[in-house]
Amino acid sequence: MKILMATMSMGYGGAETHVLELSRELSRRGHTVYVASSGGVYEEELTKSGVFHVYAPLSSRSFSDIMKSKKILSTLIERERFDIVHAHARIPAFICGNLQKKYGFIFVTTAHFDFKVNAALKRMTNWGDFVFSVSDDIADSLVKKYNYPRECMTSVKNGIDTEKFSPLSDGKKIREEYSLSENRVLMYLGRLDDDSFLPAKLLIEATPHILSSFPNVKTVIVGKGKNAEFLSELAKGVNKKAGREVVILTGPTTKTDEFVSSCDVFVGPSRSAMEALATGKPTVVAGTFGMLGLFSKEIEREAVRTNFCCRDSALPTVEKISSEVIRALNFTDKERVDFCEYGRNFIENNYSVKIMANVYENEYKLLLSKRKKRIAVCGYYGYGNVGDEAMLSSLVNSLSENNEIGKISVMSATPDDTALKYNVDSVNRFDYGAVKRLLSASDIMIFGGGNILQDKTSTHSLLYYIYVMKLAKSHACAVALTANGIGPIIKKKNIAKVSNALGFSDYISLRDAASVKFVRELLPEKEVFETSDLAFSAPRDGSSFVNDIKNRYFVVCPKKIKGFSPDILVDFCNNVYEKYGFVAVFYPMHGSEDEKMCERLSLRVKDSLLVGNKDTDIKGLLGKSEFSVCMRLHGVIFSLMEKCPMIGVSDDGKMSSFMASLGVSECAFFPPEVSATDLFVSAENLIAGRADVRDSLSFEAAKHKARAKEELSRLNSFIETYFSP
Repeated sequence: MKILMATMSMGYGGAETHVLELSRELSRRGHTVYVASSGGVYEEELTKSGVFHVYAPLSSRSFSDIMKSKKILSTLIERERFDIVHAHARIPAFICGNLQKKYGFIFVTTAHFDFKVNAALKRMTNWGDFVFSVSDDIADSLVKKYNYPRECMTSVKNGIDTEKFSPLSDGKKIREEYSLSENRVLMYLGRLDDDSFLPAKLLIEATPHILSSFPNVKTVIVGKGKNAEFLSELAKGVNKKAGREVVILTGPTTKTDEFVSSCDVFVGPSRSAMEALATGKPTVVAGTFGMLGLFSKEIEREAVRTNFCCRDSALPTVEKISSEVIRALNFTDKERVDFCEYGRNFIENNYSVKIMANVYENEYKLLLSKRKKRIAVCGYYGYGNVGDEAMLSSLVNSLSENNEIGKISVMSATPDDTALKYNVDSVNRFDYGAVKRLLSASDIMIFGGGNILQDKTSTHSLLYYIYVMKLAKSHACAVALTANGIGPIIKKKNIAKVSNALGFSDYISLRDAASVKFVRELLPEKEVFETSDLAFSAPRDGSSFVNDIKNRYFVVCPKKIKGFSPDILVDFCNNVYEKYGFVAVFYPMHGSEDEKMCERLSLRVKDSLLVGNKDTDIKGLLGKSEFSVCMRLHGVIFSLMEKCPMIGVSDDGKMSSFMASLGVSECAFFPPEVSATDLFVSAENLIAGRADVRDSLSFEAAKHKARAKEELSRLNSFIETYFSP
């Protein structure tokens, strides 16, 4: 998985350490992890562990910095396409929640604190799709204050690195550095801000009381915050009264394991208390919100409920702190060992980094498995090309039946019409901003059939599709070519471009043997499937006025071809009418491009009919036709689907190859080497042997329909497995 952690900073603090340990463990497990923050002392530890750090001023509440952070995160998310975006504080959550609307990623948060709430803060707070709460009481608070659904939450315990925080560490370096070798050391380690400094203050004030029982005691306060100066003055007073240095303020540190190892009794709440227990130290669990006392079996349930923060417990006092510390210092060797082993085992069994990471990883995977896949479809859509629209119809119908697929968006020349016709989202294929936004929010881009990678019509068209493929990959969007045709590629320089594009494609299936052969020679290591055109599985649209045609008829699907005179078709159609009485029905396969030709031909052919492709279903029309004359490949394909004997005229070798595979190569003609007589002789043969031809076509049609359905099933399987976490 690719995961983004967004937090205010990577400075000193429990939430920051939580992010550090989680990110490192997920990275160790093979996941790609980024952390976005305003930086701090733990930034170097992240990068050493293979975690990427991106600077963003997420610790600032100023509007300009929030907008700057939003821009940084937007660029990062658009580029990296994270599977999970995970916020660990209110400002990052606000920004990420806003960006989720644009990019559609899975967005989760961790509730590290019981946040204050008012009407304004409640409106701006975004807890995401799922919440990890570090304690049950915080989870209860989210339900009460924010009406957040309990079923979308789970508790996750702080992960302590029990190898780093271990009884095997002796803290000798710290003891020597601060001249503590002969002392019994009491320690508080944590932030010294308004919401956290109380236990440090009380421990300093309790030191004179403890000294009366243990004269060799020294108190060490480790951390920083706005109350550090106040505590320093308080310590000076205690030291002056004692006549020696009995309280030391060291400032902040990243060597928390070494400091904790150097103490004899630890006083503090939350994560630092857990780290002390993991190190095998008697630990007085006390914080700003309450005090539980020396950690033991009797208080573990309440400690767990509040994430060792002691909320709802009686507040600590100098007397309580003194009493519990003296109690710990009076332990016999056996009592000390028993207390320390119990605390260490409790953390190992309940609060290890691996246990914490398991909770996160499992929920990530579950959320990913539930997320609907977002599909972008690219092709020659919105131009009134009946073949391309049939392929799109087939593809959309199949994808819509897949429960793991959610949003389907199509790039089209006429997006409003496409959206209405297929019940999908659609963007203008030439609105590059819209295309870019679509791909940045999609999981996979599918080229839905057709010969789009070719330069016969123009290099410009080829470069457009290659550009879209590269744009998709640059947004970490998988690229799939389904039932495509490749070529013809006339210019040598374009072969390299096509090879590169196919090389980074994630799935390739091709609809003809020649294309398969070309790609396998170009990229012998690439897996390529041979299939049939998706139009073979397209449904009839039901719009037809076939029943209004009283005469027997044949269908002509003309196309302007260089070197082919329309006079040939006029003579041919009139000859058929004169001998057999069959009426010519002209059908434009490619909208406006073929409509003008159909109009001109119909004016010159006796009693002929002209139908529009928006009003008449081509398959229904061909189903009752005596035969067809097709100058586009999909005309042949639709004729095959309806077992309609066909004559093919094309300057594209793919049509003649396809007809040869059907066993009707004698009916395929390549202009300019074709005359009205050639077409008429071919038509006579088809009319005479129509029953046998239909039987033969029936077998071929069934084969291609099965292959098209198999391809759609394979494509759906690819989508499901490619994105499985």
